[in-house]
Amino acid sequence: MLSYVNQHYKGRTSEGLSLPLIIGGLALIFKSMLMSYNGNIEIYVPADAMAQAA
Repeated sequence: MLSYVNQHYKGRTSEGLSLPLIIGGLALIFKSMLMSYNGNIEIYVPADAMAQAA
């Protein structure tokens, strides 16, 4: 990954530095979403679909 960044962004420190900042920001958002997750996922299943499966 770093070799790709070094090849394509030589001499462009602003773009080279923004990539890790974007990745770090997305990681923080993802972590905050996981921390607020209470373990319950609501799934709506229509009654006729349950009747067909039984």
